[in-house]
Amino acid sequence: MKNNILSNKESTVSPNIKLPLRANIINLKERIDRKENTLLQFKGKSEFSYNILEVSRERNGAMGLWSNIKKIVATAKMNKDKFVIVCEDDHVFTKHYSTNKFLDHINKVETLGGDILLGGVSWSESAVPIDDSLYWIEHFGGTQFTVIFSRFYKKILSVDFNDKDNADAKISKLTRKKYVIHPFISKQKDFGYSDVTFKNNQKGAIEKLFYRSSKSIENINRVQKYYLKNYLNRKSISAIEFSITTYIIDSTKPDAEEKSVLNDFANKSEFDTKIIKLNGNPPSDKLMWEAIKFVSKDAIKNDEDVIIIANTDQKFSNIYSRKFLLENILDSHSQGTDILLGNLSYFSQAVPIAKNRFWVDRFFGFDFMVIFKKFFSVISHANYEETIPLDLFISSLTSNKLVFFPFISRRTLKSSPNFETQKEDFINISLNRLKTIHRLYMKYQTSISHDKAYLL
Repeated sequence: MKNNILSNKESTVSPNIKLPLRANIINLKERIDRKENTLLQFKGKSEFSYNILEVSRERNGAMGLWSNIKKIVATAKMNKDKFVIVCEDDHVFTKHYSTNKFLDHINKVETLGGDILLGGVSWSESAVPIDDSLYWIEHFGGTQFTVIFSRFYKKILSVDFNDKDNADAKISKLTRKKYVIHPFISKQKDFGYSDVTFKNNQKGAIEKLFYRSSKSIENINRVQKYYLKNYLNRKSISAIEFSITTYIIDSTKPDAEEKSVLNDFANKSEFDTKIIKLNGNPPSDKLMWEAIKFVSKDAIKNDEDVIIIANTDQKFSNIYSRKFLLENILDSHSQGTDILLGNLSYFSQAVPIAKNRFWVDRFFGFDFMVIFKKFFSVISHANYEETIPLDLFISSLTSNKLVFFPFISRRTLKSSPNFETQKEDFINISLNRLKTIHRLYMKYQTSISHDKAYLL
């Protein structure tokens, strides 16, 4: 271990933080280019001192990285440090780095009871704005510049780490209390190779990952602004007579009674049901797509404003009501929505844009799907080649897709219990993720320039 103090003068910025901050840099001895890169990053930054951990190559790069993170954390625990900075040798400060803002973010995350503060990430799943430049983050990739707080030391030191793990995924699973600064103050330099993540062993891969990750977080605020400009802050609707054409795609065995298909829609006058029979249980994605195209063309021919497509494995959840369905369909229409889902089994990013609706970037699963008029022609003219799953293909056709919250649709688990049970588990996981995101928005949105009335 080599030590170099960039500034020997200790200054106090706040009651909680003393300068210089010590950055613990992990560097393979043979990677002189990376070492030079890292030293250049800290040159002239008197708020930092640094320790370089010159380490030897291990058979498994991810395990070697984790082992050195544990060494750094163990030393910090022994020294009773309130936090420790872990820095990988491909870290680069961006133009957005500011000493005072960085220190402010450390103080803020400490106050929030956070475990991890990240300078930038190469990928992420859902994020929630805490203030204009700090976000809670659900899952992430990228530990090149990480602040670890003392309350998290014990977990890192005690957890098992095997040869199939990697540091960022492990940290993501260990805590929900993780935050990222955005715009990013740190990214990874693209050396054209990686000693830890082999899929990044090509020039330009890292740059693309950080660019997309940054855009994904930026998109959160854009999504809110887009949908909230058309938000209807209206009182509850009065009783309206309506019946929506509902196409039920039936792939049950030929001898199955048709009334079992309609069972969950019985005595619900809001649905004008039509059965679309398909071969196969389940049918192929190609066959399912042809049915959806047929339905869209039929809706155009009949001048429908909105239709519903459901499959025979769906059942309504306890939250479902006629009034709940209509209110959300009307409000979604006013917000320019193309698709409104009754549930989903996976999403990457989600943003609450109303009390009972989330925008999602993409989705798996469409047991119950409301489709609006302006999207009919998009479907009828699209060609599906089965190169990706059908739900992802449909998701890619529009950015204007929402999901009910809580879900109004579940699965019956009747067709093939093991497979369907797994799908239901994914639906439950997705719903719990949305509950967490919604709770955090309710908690933090008043602290920034958004009005959370739309969530109430």
